[in-house]
Amino acid sequence: MLLNTLKSSEYGCRLGKTFVGCIVYANDLILLSASVCNLQKMLTICDNVGRQLDIRFNAKKSFLFDIGKLYKADLEQLQIGNSNRPIQWSNNIFLKDK
Repeated sequence: MLLNTLKSSEYGCRLGKTFVGCIVYANDLILLSASVCNLQKMLTICDNVGRQLDIRFNAKKSFLFDIGKLYKADLEQLQIGNSNRPIQWSNNIFLKDK
């Protein structure tokens, strides 16, 4: 349900006509978007569908990573759910256990 909703939303990355905006492995989810604005829309979709399925996404256990920018502008604070806790941006895709 979540993958189909993300795919039909038209947000997220595509290779040709193939949707690659969401990669899933076990209980991990990677969202890929060419814009921060669309990424927030994808996070909102995840939260809305998750609520229907009784799944809660945890902003504290999530992180954001940007790739390919030559100019590092101030990146927006993105959120998932009503926690009012922004998801943290990371400089490294390989996070160490805390």
